[in-house]
Amino acid sequence: MKYPNEPEKFLDSEVELHAEIQELHAVAASPELYYILVDTKAVDSILGMITHDNTDISIGAVSLLQEMTDVDLSSEDENEKASVMQFVEAFVASQGLELIVQNLTRLG
Repeated sequence: MKYPNEPEKFLDSEVELHAEIQELHAVAASPELYYILVDTKAVDSILGMITHDNTDISIGAVSLLQEMTDVDLSSEDENEKASVMQFVEAFVASQGLELIVQNLTRLG
């Protein structure tokens, strides 16, 4: 815990983290930008939130990943397709599927 003796600060940081996850849903609507998440190692950060003690944070991260991987690849935009594939490859390489499966009972 970052603020063990100051629960109000701990709560504030949890609320901020949840808000940031929600803001990332805007990126999910723009698959052509996924490469930025890969380049900045944000995929690992998102995956790290799956194991967060606060299950609301964990579920938010899983929801975000679900939205980001549920992309229609029938687009003719080759940059968009490449960006999505780069994201999926980073997700798989970071063992994202395994991490989600390991946490299913906790999140269910």
